[in-house]
Amino acid sequence: MAFTIWFIAVNQGDGIVSTRFQDLQVERILVITPEARDIGQGIVMVNQLPQVKITLRISSVLALSSGNVLEDFLKAYVTLEGLTEGVHTLDVRFELLKAGLNVIRVEPKRVEVDLQRIITAEVPVVPGFIGKGVNPQDVVLEPDTIVIEGPERIISNVKGAMVLIKDINENPLPLLLIDDDGKEISGVKIISEDVRVILPAVAGENGFNNIDSGKNNSND
Repeated sequence: MAFTIWFIAVNQGDGIVSTRFQDLQVERILVITPEARDIGQGIVMVNQLPQVKITLRISSVLALSSGNVLEDFLKAYVTLEGLTEGVHTLDVRFELLKAGLNVIRVEPKRVEVDLQRIITAEVPVVPGFIGKGVNPQDVVLEPDTIVIEGPERIISNVKGAMVLIKDINENPLPLLLIDDDGKEISGVKIISEDVRVILPAVAGENGFNNIDSGKNNSND
């Protein structure tokens, strides 16, 4: 603890009466996630920043005032200004929003950010979960490729976009970005126009064609 001490002297006839006041400084702990600021154009951060533990020394008056919330006292951040793609270790910085407080300890003091270039790519469209009695080879997709946008490292793992034809009454039909093993990939935006799915008529059921998949679907 730290004390700020001052005196008020009052002249009362032959004597001086001194009154001493003290402002107690108390410690408070705040756990928050830093903000990422000033990211460059065409760059995206692909990891999540870890939380940091901040020890504050604040005025007891400020600490005891009703309505005060620690999260309103300061903001923690890292600046990405001028950084290119790659992994960077950055200092945690602070923006103090209240008078009468000081940051005395931060754990950790530095955090890692993983930056990737944003790129576009063209990937093939394939049918999936088609209706009963329909041969996948008979399904026509127009266009047969779509354009996607996202972090370079994630884009490199996308091998195609699957049109999920599970229910002919579903509109729009979802698009699912997949890897080599058919597993879904997220964090990528689909920026192409609608994919038009043309299915053959099936006698007795599922007599349908010309189904549009969703426009500008996103796997964010």
